[in-house]
Amino acid sequence: MASTAQAPGIDPPDAQLLALLERVEARTRSVAPGSPDTSGSGSGEHQELDDPTVTEESAGDVAPGFQSPLGSPASPEDISGHRRQRSRSVFESDYEPASHSTPATVTSVNIGDLARRLKRARRLGPQSEIDLDMFLAAQPVAREAQQYAVALECRDMLKTMTLEQEYKMPETLKRTAQDYGWAYMLSPTLQSYRAVDASDKVLAVMRELGVANIPPAHETARCDALLACIGKALTDCRHHIKNKVSETLKTGAQGPKDIASLCAAIASRSKVKPTAAMYMRVAAVRYIVRTYPECVGEDAFWIRFDKQLNQYRELLKTPVKIQAAFEDMYESDKRLYGDPDILTHPTLNPNHQDEWISALERAAARPASKTVSGTTNTRRRVKRK
Repeated sequence: MASTAQAPGIDPPDAQLLALLERVEARTRSVAPGSPDTSGSGSGEHQELDDPTVTEESAGDVAPGFQSPLGSPASPEDISGHRRQRSRSVFESDYEPASHSTPATVTSVNIGDLARRLKRARRLGPQSEIDLDMFLAAQPVAREAQQYAVALECRDMLKTMTLEQEYKMPETLKRTAQDYGWAYMLSPTLQSYRAVDASDKVLAVMRELGVANIPPAHETARCDALLACIGKALTDCRHHIKNKVSETLKTGAQGPKDIASLCAAIASRSKVKPTAAMYMRVAAVRYIVRTYPECVGEDAFWIRFDKQLNQYRELLKTPVKIQAAFEDMYESDKRLYGDPDILTHPTLNPNHQDEWISALERAAARPASKTVSGTTNTRRRVKRK
């Protein structure tokens, strides 16, 4: 019989756990270490649990040698005797020079007229009309400087408006955070289902993989909003697992109860595909629900389950014996609810798992810094004004 010496800070094993320890010792003696039985999974795979003018060409169309009275080339319109009609810009004055005159320039004679035309064409405030008069009276270099200064002012105003707006998380980022949270909670390597640092671990994986639109770490309020979204996904998934497992234990429950069908129902709301290791983890959840019926509340159950995981690690110590404990619960599940229907719900080879899911499983396998032991919700909340 396995030694039941109590480790510091660990609750003494009860009768159910003692019986499980005896079966683990018998299994580890009869089955060679490192080659556990995987019958019923169909694949035999296991995962480690702790693990725009005129152009030069058009001007050249003028008959050679033909010139206007002042010696400049005549336009094609003068040669053909026709003049095309065009709309005038608000920048032109009512005065049009004769065809033999040089082009008019904006001088002190027509600045006032131009300013009046512009003010009639645009809705300008008193200060803007003063600024326009100053702009038209300025030299070209000064005008360019004024235009650049206005552009900079507009940029600064846009930045201020953006910063003052309440942060709205992009829908794509929100959906990605939900996918990552569910995949993390469905990981068969998860060390604790109520760890306070779970959301931080998920966000760290998202940063590591370069997920788009994640706010930088120094924007703490936006990061808190993202962490709250991840925390909600973790809580929703945990609740979903418990509900699906409990439904199969109700008297008169309809539908298949085998572990493959149960895992398919649990994973249906996520992007995770069940593996043999997931079968054993969900079987362990159903085992605890069945063994400790008094833990009916959501918080009470997951507190109990985290304690059981901790006891397995402390009392069994070696990966071989811990694996054997999960296999014992898996075999018990098959005897009660039938072999897994792998034809309808085939398992995924762990080697074919998406990398982002594998990264989450590696993060889940790392020890939790602290586990919530009370009934406080582990979801992060953003302080509201």
